[in-house]
Amino acid sequence: MKLKVGFICVHNSCRSQMAEDWGLDDPSGGSIEDFRETKNLIKNKVKELINRIRMNEFIAN
Repeated sequence: MKLKVGFICVHNSCRSQMAEDWGLDDPSGGSIEDFRETKNLIKNKVKELINRIRMNEFIAN
């Protein structure tokens, strides 16, 4: 599963995009536990991404 994020750079008003492959499996057809595990992985990855953006630790195209 890939996530592509578009965002506005607030400091210099540029438009940037970044793409990351989080290596998540598609939980379709699996158990509710599989869905919950994937949901939690996504939640944690988003939190990490927010922190990296706040700390300017990301690579933008």
